[in-house]
Amino acid sequence: MCIASTCVAFLFAAPVSALAQASQPMSYSNARSLPPTNPLAVIWRSEIQSQNAFVRADKDLQKTLAPNENAALSIISKDFPLDGETLIVSIASTRSCEGAANNFASNIEPEICDVKIARLKNGKLINIQKATGCYIDHNDSDLPAQNRDDDTFVAFDRDRGVLRLQTRVGGKMLPACQRSITLK
Repeated sequence: MCIASTCVAFLFAAPVSALAQASQPMSYSNARSLPPTNPLAVIWRSEIQSQNAFVRADKDLQKTLAPNENAALSIISKDFPLDGETLIVSIASTRSCEGAANNFASNIEPEICDVKIARLKNGKLINIQKATGCYIDHNDSDLPAQNRDDDTFVAFDRDRGVLRLQTRVGGKMLPACQRSITLK
C-alpha cells in the first residue's frame, strides 16, 4: 500500500523514459498563416477571433493586421488517426494562459493553457474535449542554447483511450507538465 503522493510520484516518475520514447513532439503553427478552413483554425476559431479583436482595438498593433488577416497566435498540435476519424490534440498560447516568464530577463518556463482534443470525420469537426496542459515555445535560434530543444510531447494509448502530455524545458522533463487525459 502507498501514500497517495508516493503513488502519484511513482506513476509519473517511473514511465518518463518509456513515455518519452513513445511520445511525439507537437508541431508548431501560427494562426496568422492558417486558412479559415484549416482544422486548427476551426478548433481555435473563438480564440483567433478574440486575438484579432484585441489587435484591432490596439492603435499601435492594428497597423500590423490587414483586414482579412489573422493576428499572430501560436498553436502546437499533433494528429492521430482513430477508427476512420482524426484526433487532433492542440494547445494555443492565448491571453488566457497562466504563468510563464513575461520579461526578457526571466527564465524560460511553460504556460498553463487550454488543451483541445478534437475529433474530425471526413474533415468535419464532430467533438471537442477540453483539458489544460503546458505550452512552451519550440526550438528557435534566438533562445538560449539550453532551451533550443524545448518541446511539448504527446503519446496516445489507443487501447486505453488515453493521451499523455509532457513538456521538456532546458533539457529536463517537467513533472508539473505531465498530464494524462482519458478520451470521452
